[in-house]
Amino acid sequence: MELQLSVSVEVTADEKHARLVTSGHLTETNQHMLYPLIHRVRTLTSQTQVIVDLTAVTHFDAAALDLLRWEVALDQTQHPTKPVQFALLTSPPTSGSSSAPEGRT
Repeated sequence: MELQLSVSVEVTADEKHARLVTSGHLTETNQHMLYPLIHRVRTLTSQTQVIVDLTAVTHFDAAALDLLRWEVALDQTQHPTKPVQFALLTSPPTSGSSSAPEGRT
């Protein structure tokens, strides 16, 4: 099974809000593809609010989200901007032995 990740970026005209709408499969293997997009959108302005929308993800590895959050937090300490927010389903779909985080963050 090929696990694909699709991302579309929505930015308001004033560049104050950006949403990365993600669908498909978020795994430990492909999560690193999201980080450069998050970084690029965060650098539009120091006031850009970035939301990584994971509500349409159909295959979800909890470890992938942990790795992605770690990368974003590390970058946040080096390049202060507004904090990145992650939108999650209450119970994201999981596969295999992955454990899913609950709630929205």
